[in-house]
Amino acid sequence: MNASDMAKSFTVGTCVVVLMLAAGVAQRIPALNLAMPRRLWLAWYPGHFALIALWLLLSGQLA
Repeated sequence: MNASDMAKSFTVGTCVVVLMLAAGVAQRIPALNLAMPRRLWLAWYPGHFALIALWLLLSGQLA
């Protein structure tokens, strides 16, 4: 599943972030008083899938 170098890099990066959060690093990160608008928050999940589909369509990998 992780055949490409980019996929392996994302996998390792994600694991490092999760391990750092589990080790308590999240407590040392200062809090931001920034709230994302609700419509933008709700549009993020389907929106990023639409961008991935567009990327695959434009790259010719999606017929």
